[in-house]
Amino acid sequence: SYSMLNRRKVKFVFNQRVTIKNGEINNRPFDFILDCRGLGAKKEQLLRGVRGEVARLYAPEVNLTRPVRLMHPRYPIYIAPKPNNEYVIGATEIESQDSGPATVRSTLELLSAAYTVHSGFAEGRLLGVQTGLRPAF
Repeated sequence: SYSMLNRRKVKFVFNQRVTIKNGEINNRPFDFILDCRGLGAKKEQLLRGVRGEVARLYAPEVNLTRPVRLMHPRYPIYIAPKPNNEYVIGATEIESQDSGPATVRSTLELLSAAYTVHSGFAEGRLLGVQTGLRPAF
């Protein structure tokens, strides 16, 4: 946890421009470096963005207790149950660096996949759709 790391004198630096090279950050050596910049490290690493899209639904008619993974023609889709009859339906491997809002096509594919797994999703309530990019080599 954060407090345990502080007790061990781990230094945290946030919102700084950095260059990481050969075990050094901004030309200062460190024993260990945890690079949490994500795509912010793209200039120094061979990274690309992989788009993720998720829809969150409230579906009290559905009773899934374990995550479900579907093999979709464009990308793998998962359905993960959350507390209070909520479900996250997502696709995690869309090869695109587009960070814009979800498209109609991808949202329809996510929701159709959910409905295919359980017809109770048809009366579910859409709580939100989010997109994001994560780094990949």
